[in-house]
Amino acid sequence: MDLLELARRHIEAENEHDLEKTMETIGDAGAEYIVYPTGEAFSSLEDVRNFYAETYWAFPDMRVEVQNLIQDVSRRQAFLQYRFEATFARPIWGLAPTGRKFSYNGAILYEFDESGKLTKELNYFDKTELLHSMGIILDSNSTLGKFFLIFPQNPFYLLRVLWTKLFGQRFPGAGTQ
Repeated sequence: MDLLELARRHIEAENEHDLEKTMETIGDAGAEYIVYPTGEAFSSLEDVRNFYAETYWAFPDMRVEVQNLIQDVSRRQAFLQYRFEATFARPIWGLAPTGRKFSYNGAILYEFDESGKLTKELNYFDKTELLHSMGIILDSNSTLGKFFLIFPQNPFYLLRVLWTKLFGQRFPGAGTQ
């Protein structure tokens, strides 16, 4: 079984935005999907179909560019390092579209059954890279981006950071970790 070819066939169907062709690569009982950064987890064929339909609708020009692809035949797994590129054209994940072209880097672990159907897809990427690229948040590596990422959610941490920068020592009462 050529796992690399199975993974490429699945990615090709995604790049063609062909929902039926994509679903033909999925196991008859569905597949375990976990998208760690978004908290999505599902496994039924209906949920997998809805995931791809929503993704193709929100990102009509999406493209997955394979950067590295390796396989572990004994586990029937393939590991993909990829770059995702698209235009944020329609709402998804409760977010309003920006109309902006965006891209991000990620990694996926695929697992296939003995008949060559996808039974698991575990997806990893940097959510802040995605949201910045989409035009939703500032670059979290910039000072202003860090401020807006931290302050509204945890103002006390920001005070601790400022104290340390101003006085060069740990904030009073902070642990010794």
